[in-house]
Amino acid sequence: MEAVQRDYSPKGVKFYYVYKALAHPEKDGYVQPFTLKERLLHVAEAEKRIDTGVTWICDNMDNELVTAMGMAPNSEFIINPAGEIVRKRAWSDPKAVRRDLEELVGEVDNPTTLTAKDIRTIPVENAAAKGVVKRITVPRNLRPIVVEPELQFDDTPFYVKLRADADPKLLMNGKGEGKLYLGFFLDPIYHVHWNNQVDPIRVEIDTPVGISAVPAKLQGPKVNEASDVDPREFLVHLTATSTNEPIKLTVHYFGCNDAEGWCMPIRQRYAVHLHRDLHSGWPANRMHHKAPLDAPPPKPRSQSKSSTAQTGRANQPANSQNMLMGQVVQIDTEKGEFKIRDRNGKEHTLIVPDNLQLIRDGKRARFNELAKGDRVRLQFSPSKNGNPVVLRIQVRRSR
Repeated sequence: MEAVQRDYSPKGVKFYYVYKALAHPEKDGYVQPFTLKERLLHVAEAEKRIDTGVTWICDNMDNELVTAMGMAPNSEFIINPAGEIVRKRAWSDPKAVRRDLEELVGEVDNPTTLTAKDIRTIPVENAAAKGVVKRITVPRNLRPIVVEPELQFDDTPFYVKLRADADPKLLMNGKGEGKLYLGFFLDPIYHVHWNNQVDPIRVEIDTPVGISAVPAKLQGPKVNEASDVDPREFLVHLTATSTNEPIKLTVHYFGCNDAEGWCMPIRQRYAVHLHRDLHSGWPANRMHHKAPLDAPPPKPRSQSKSSTAQTGRANQPANSQNMLMGQVVQIDTEKGEFKIRDRNGKEHTLIVPDNLQLIRDGKRARFNELAKGDRVRLQFSPSKNGNPVVLRIQVRRSR
């Protein structure tokens, strides 16, 4: 793509990378940010580390841009001066982009040829030793769930980021038992390391009525190295009869930043919600899951058919996850349906099944609690004989 950018920027074509929720957290040590400020720090890191002529755009923390564009993990779009999508793919293909631009803009003399080795990158520098604490084996069936940090009033950063995954049996009906994975990762943008010369990380699990956790108190390993940056990971057994309230975690650890010359005890709190997080991505070291983010790139169509097919489907989602975002404009509880208006002003009527999963501010809720004016993000199933059926819906406050 860098070669295409170098050839077509002089012809007035503008190129942008959209920085969004990480598709594969833990790659190069980077983990999902908690705030827009942290996401912008990630963009700054990318600009510093990667020799690119492409401008970066940062999506907001609700991932509205990526959701509106179809939620594909590696998609690309060509938009004409009138603002119309004239080409799009669920999986990026720079060679196809070059062919598109040759058709839309014109060919270039002496096209640039680059390989990955020609793109200069600056490697990530670890704040301390790495690879000294053995990773645990995570059950293959666990799925990412929503983690909500309790942000501090004094703006103390979350030097440690929590990743949580749960057994699907805990997510389906709010009842059942299974494993909960808790992984605590030092965020490399802060250059902080664990201090292993004091007590290791401690985690206190506070479960609401209807949920029990064993063990409820966790302690990290004793490490011989004086400091390191490896994750601290735990598996907890949960039994749930209700999931209306989140699980609260209090984390105690001792962090240090040698460059800034400080070392101090830190306490942070998280709320863990037992429902899927569609933007968590799959960790780079756990790619055995068979999920949309793990799917191989689609097989390219022949060039003679691709242009017509892509142009004709310019207004369809870029993948099959069938996501919608918008504002509730009408509700009919008797018929079990409601209507939303998306960002383009188009209205959609959706059917509500009896087993609808509705989450409001991280808690399970009923359909009759939905209100006009609510901002929602939902996943639906297309219907051949009527309006689409909602599978799950999130009503979320802005961050």
